[in-house]
Amino acid sequence: MIKELENSQNYQLGFSIKSLTDKSSTLYNLQNGINFIYKINLPDNKKKIDVDTFNEESFKTSLDSITVSLIRLEELGCQVNFDSIQSKKLELNLTMIDSKLPLILSYLVFYNYRYNMNNMVDLVHKLNKENPLNYNLSLGHLFYEFKIKNLLSDYPLLSLDSGSLWGKQCKAVRKNISEKSENNVLSYHSYDKKEFQDYLINHTKLEKTSTGEDRENLGYPSTARGTKPFKFGWVYEEDGGYFIKLNLQIRFK
Repeated sequence: MIKELENSQNYQLGFSIKSLTDKSSTLYNLQNGINFIYKINLPDNKKKIDVDTFNEESFKTSLDSITVSLIRLEELGCQVNFDSIQSKKLELNLTMIDSKLPLILSYLVFYNYRYNMNNMVDLVHKLNKENPLNYNLSLGHLFYEFKIKNLLSDYPLLSLDSGSLWGKQCKAVRKNISEKSENNVLSYHSYDKKEFQDYLINHTKLEKTSTGEDRENLGYPSTARGTKPFKFGWVYEEDGGYFIKLNLQIRFK
């Protein structure tokens, strides 16, 4: 529920409540734009990938098809490196929060699919352990945790989506999260920033959704009415290169 009041200067002050008393809700809404695109770099001894065969063999398994694809790419000696975010506007919006945030999130999303990790705390620990951005962690600075916490708290406060231009028409929003605990209603709001951020990082996860592929034509998007249009998870060829898209959805546990 969002209620907004306007003062005499047309300044919008919003109050947003996200209730967890019924079911887990999303912090990031699913959109095509929240696809992270990764370039697949082939080893010197491999000139091409038979995309149709590769996707069919990955998707016909009973295991998580995307995880299988990423493991098979590693076994072929390929390197999967972040290329871009499908929505250029979202990529620039994230850069406004932190210049390294798109890259950090690309590793977060990759670890989610590659290692079947979904708890936010576990993913942040993985980032800290692997340190893919080579931060100096010798003095105990929690770079990854700090940046992810800022994302989790800033994104809902802006009340924007991947298609909006952040910073242009931002609303002042107080975010309030309510949940049931042993028949009591607990409330966390953004005025207590540290407590609010701690709650968010400990109560969120990355969730995998339907890829939108055609089950009768594996590795290709479905054209059936009602199919979710996210179109990610399979290897594809474009402009002479090979790529794979992975989708980001953050949901409360």
